[in-house]
Parts: sequence; C-alpha cells; structure tokens
Amino acid sequence: MKRLLTILSLVLVFAACDNVLSLEEEPKTFLSEQQFYRNAADAEAAVGAAFEAFQTQGYYQFRFPQGQENVSDYVDGRGHFAPMTNFVCDQACLDRYMWAPWTQMYVGINRANLGLARIPDISMSEGRKGVLLGQLYFIRALNYYNLVRNFGGVPLRLEPVQGLEGLSAPRATADAVYAQIVSDLKEAESRLPETDINGRPTRWAATTLLADVYLGREQWADAAAKAKQVIDSGKFSLVQVAVPNDFDKIFGPEVDKSSEEIFDIAMRRQVPFGMEFPAVHAHPSAGYAANGYRGVWADVKSPLIA
Repeated sequence: MKRLLTILSLVLVFAACDNVLSLEEEPKTFLSEQQFYRNAADAEAAVGAAFEAFQTQGYYQFRFPQGQENVSDYVDGRGHFAPMTNFVCDQACLDRYMWAPWTQMYVGINRANLGLARIPDISMSEGRKGVLLGQLYFIRALNYYNLVRNFGGVPLRLEPVQGLEGLSAPRATADAVYAQIVSDLKEAESRLPETDINGRPTRWAATTLLADVYLGREQWADAAAKAKQVIDSGKFSLVQVAVPNDFDKIFGPEVDKSSEEIFDIAMRRQVPFGMEFPAVHAHPSAGYAANGYRGVWADVKSPLIA
C-alpha cells in the first residue's frame, strides 16, 4: 500500500509539473520595451534614465573625475591610486578607473539611443518632445566626447543595442567620433531652450561644449565664434573673488548654482547619493575621510601648486 501511494504521489507530482510547464502566462507587472514609450511620462522617464548614468559611482560620482585627477601634475596618489598616478595602470586600476567609466558611458549612450529611436513616435507636446530629444543628443555627445578624449577612436553606436550580438561593434576612427559629436551638438543647439532646471542642458550648454570640441580640434575660428555666442548671451559671468573665502561663493557647500555654471551634473546631498570624489583628497594626517577613503591629495611641493 505504501509503495502504491508513493507511485500515485509521483504520478500526481509529474502531472502537475507538466501542467505548470505548459502554462502560458501574460506578465502584468514587468516592464518591457513594448510596454514602455507610450506617453509623455514615459518619455520624461527615459531621458531621466539617460542622465542617471552620469550620477553613478563609476562615472561622475567618483571613478571618472578621480581617474582624470590621478594623472594630473599636482596629485600624489597612494595605495591602489598609485599605479595610475605613476602611469602604470595595473588590472585593479583598469577595473576601477577605466572599465567602470567606460561601461557607464556606453550605458548612457544606449539609453540615449533608445530614447532617440522611440520618443519621436510618442503622442505628446511637440515642443516638449523636441526639448527631450535635444537633451538626448547632448547626452550622447558628452559621453562620446569623454570617450574619444580618453581612448581615441571607439565603437560608434547610434542605434539601441539589441542582444549580445550588438555589443561587438567595430572601432571607429577618432575623426568619425568627433564628426558625430559635432552633429549631435548641432542638433541639441537647435532643440534646447535657453534656460532649464538645474542639471539639464540648455542651448548654451550645447554651444559651449561645441566650442570646447572645436578648441580641442584646433578649429580656432569656429571655437572663438561659438564661445563669443555664449559670452554675448549675457547669461553667465565670473564670480568676483578678492579673498580666499570668496571661493565659497562658487564651490561652497551651500551653493547650488552660480553665475559661472553653464551645465553641471547634478548630485543629491543625501548620503550615499552625493558626489564621493571630494572625500579622497583628505590628507593622511587628518585620519580617514568619509567612506574610509584617503591617500589622494594635492602634492604641496608640486610646482603647479607653488
């Protein structure tokens, strides 16, 4: 009888498993690309997601500015910061200060590509749609500008990646990347408003970045013309500095925005959402800084500091 009950139980279990495996469910609580990009709120969220990549620890929150500063003349790196400071980046250095920003740059690019591909078909205010598309062009341009200046020619992806096979794009030339950056910034210029909320690019942000691109490409006349447009707008000015404490008017903890800022990557004040980069500059004599960082600080004997 026990053997018979066991056999019957197994039959029922396998029968139940077969029924479960044959069920066809229509998920109601999962987002997919087909369920998204349907209305104005989706469009706003998509652009917000593209901006979010800038705010991650691997990018502007910490790894990217730290990697840039590690190779500057006035920084004296120690511990795992030392290899990059000494221009001998080891595997740990590659993982922390190159792979992390590289990944987030392409995350931002892919999210921008998704928005540029799908938002045009959304039924919403055409004026607001144009602004959002302008922001996405700016985001893609800024990411590619950071990539090309650090790595030279890189894979140039202008369409959303569909599956793993889309990841193996060929390396484009630096000239091709710069040409795309200029094209994207001109699109952004034509679509962005002259003013916007803190942390979102304006027409002047696109014009300024375009001037910077031309400057790096030694297109002096183009750089001067674009810079003059921003100056002549009268919307920005230098903060007057007479004594050291005046710098708090620009960089102080209570300053949210100053007349010098044309575009900024917005960070939140609440831990752990703020920018971690300043924490690494605590001198060892001060003990451990926030989050336990220490070991990277200005070299006071540097000729640049002197």
